[in-house]
Amino acid sequence: MNRGPRNQKVMGRVTVLVAVAASLFFSVVARAQPPPRTLQLSLKDSIGRALQKNFEIQVERFNPQIRDQDIVREEAAFDLSVFADANANFERTPSISALSQIEERQVESQVADVGVRQRFKTGTEYGVSFETIRSKDNAAFIRFAPAYTPRLNLTLRQNLLKNFGVNTNTTAIRVARNDREVSEFAFKDQVIQTISEVQNLYWEFVFSIQDLEVKHQSLGLAQDLLRKNRIQVEVGTLAPIEIIQAEASVASREADVIVAERLAQDNEDLLKRVINLDPGEWDVPLEPTDEPPFEEKSPALKENYQAALKNRPDHAQAKLDLETKTLEVSFERNQLLPTVDLKGSFGLNGLEDSFTESLSDFGTGDFFSWEVGVAFDYPFGNRVAKSRLTQRRLEVNQAQTSLDSLEQQIFLEVREAVRRVETDQKRVSATRAARVLSERKLEAEEKKLEVGLSTSFNVLEFQEDLAESRSDETRSITDYNRSLVSLDRTVGLTLEQHQIQLERGP
Repeated sequence: MNRGPRNQKVMGRVTVLVAVAASLFFSVVARAQPPPRTLQLSLKDSIGRALQKNFEIQVERFNPQIRDQDIVREEAAFDLSVFADANANFERTPSISALSQIEERQVESQVADVGVRQRFKTGTEYGVSFETIRSKDNAAFIRFAPAYTPRLNLTLRQNLLKNFGVNTNTTAIRVARNDREVSEFAFKDQVIQTISEVQNLYWEFVFSIQDLEVKHQSLGLAQDLLRKNRIQVEVGTLAPIEIIQAEASVASREADVIVAERLAQDNEDLLKRVINLDPGEWDVPLEPTDEPPFEEKSPALKENYQAALKNRPDHAQAKLDLETKTLEVSFERNQLLPTVDLKGSFGLNGLEDSFTESLSDFGTGDFFSWEVGVAFDYPFGNRVAKSRLTQRRLEVNQAQTSLDSLEQQIFLEVREAVRRVETDQKRVSATRAARVLSERKLEAEEKKLEVGLSTSFNVLEFQEDLAESRSDETRSITDYNRSLVSLDRTVGLTLEQHQIQLERGP
């Protein structure tokens, strides 16, 4: 009895059962697995993440603190200074005096000096010091051996021309403070650029998602038309060529969907980069929760230009640079003057054979010394000071020219930003009207096709027109919001628009 065919049938049934069981198993496993987690992000959340984790902002944040140390260093020039000095000395020389009664003279001394000194911003310097000298001399007729000579000295020196006055002596401090403000404005500018970049990338990501949806809708319309054409060809009411046209359109729109998917993924990665996601979050899909709004605005050129001059960080930096250069001109002009210093000193002295007794001489006030004088110094030709002043004046002219050029550039940027907002606002209205008309045209053409008054080719063309008009409308709304972002950045109102305040240092 031949059992081969029977065994084959049994094996075939077993194979089918195994395949069905495996299919059910994998279906159950797939259903048991949780759907991929998504990270929902609003525009506000994206900006917050970028400000907290953006590397460029973190780097720029250090600069004001670094500039703080420049201010501390310049102010330290007027700090109180403590000094001390101690030395010992021994000298042996042949005696030249017949009265000394010795052939060689030996003198030893120990000197200790301690005190404080300080320079004021007015150009005044003072010093207070206490000096003690212990000396021993083997010459005859020396009253004390050893002898203690204490001295309490007060010295004063006042610049009268060069380096006179608070303004001159605090120039370096004011320059350092300006540099710190410059670093703060640079930080503000970096924050504005980052926020603007996040907004643009966020809206571009939203656009790519919406455009992908438009491409899917267009593909669905083509597939639906293809299905209807096949039915009509089967019943003989439509020529087979209509199927080929519909299939070609489906293939073309599938390619459009693939390109749109890649663009959405690229924009998603760009947004992930600027908000600096953690490495473990890069594979998590982003889900934007905001859509670009459309709110008509009428920005005025004059008001926005004045606001830009008031708020833009780069304009504030340029003005501070000009102010710094002007301060340096004033300082170098002072350096042209000769050095004329009034100086004076007063001291109390003592002399005894013991240290404690020598100090008692201070109380009597009988032993003192004083000195008053004027010091003058002026280099012949003074070419160094003249050269520096000329250089600083040229730098002021250069800074003023740069500021004028920047203000002109700001005017052009504001003018262009205002014009772009107005243009994109009109584009939104135009593309919205075009989309509505495309929908009506397609609806009418589909009705004509149903009664045999049109062709699949015409319907496919109207479908493509509708998809294009939908993409154009989405693109115009996205561009309009990007134009508003550009206007806020150009005018310097980005932080105010998002209610963000930067902390200023002390």
